[in-house]
Amino acid sequence: MDLKITDAVVAKFKDKDSAKPRFRKLYEERPFLEAYAEHTNLRVKDNPKGAIGREDEWETHGKLQLEFMIKEGLRPHHTLLDVGCGVGRAARRFVPYLEAANYVGIDISQGALDYAIQLAADEGWEQKGPVFLINSDLAGLEDHGPFNFIWAHSVMTHLPSQQVEVMIKNAATLLAENGRFAFTYKPGDKPKRTGLKQFAFDSAYLIALGEKAGLKGEAIPQQWPAGQRTIRLTKR
Repeated sequence: MDLKITDAVVAKFKDKDSAKPRFRKLYEERPFLEAYAEHTNLRVKDNPKGAIGREDEWETHGKLQLEFMIKEGLRPHHTLLDVGCGVGRAARRFVPYLEAANYVGIDISQGALDYAIQLAADEGWEQKGPVFLINSDLAGLEDHGPFNFIWAHSVMTHLPSQQVEVMIKNAATLLAENGRFAFTYKPGDKPKRTGLKQFAFDSAYLIALGEKAGLKGEAIPQQWPAGQRTIRLTKR
């Protein structure tokens, strides 16, 4: 997937941030992941609770994610890797539910992780021993696994196809036997970029990547705000 930013490319985007010079400049001057990380850092600095998702969904959306994962089979004794944990919107729900030391959250933004760590201290759930790490592709996490569940909400929506493939491949190595990797995505007729950090995929493409990594893939009916849909990949 070509990630070069030009006037012609941006003219097709529908996201609000592509019209903001300080954000567009990041993607013109830096490699995508580096630009995305700094983009998130800036948004966290502007408004932590509205940096990743809408601020008016701060209380409800984390609860929605926990309820979904419980339906998927998550129990307190299970281990969970929360990919793209951001500022802790879901972590503040997951960590109190899980037994101590069973939660690992990763994100590409140090600013987001710093906020999540402080939030854990302020709200009192740091005593459950959550681990927060900078990570962009799930590589190098073997010492923290294996994981019964890997969850990525609104992560594939912000990554190009080449990064999605790497992430799915690495997830397969981190899952415990019968472990599940569930994630959301924005549907499209083919893999394509729709904004500075917005991407759409068709379910068949994502399931095929899972199958290539040795995971059984299926689309599940759960839909999310902003039109995101859900894929489940299971370790056979």
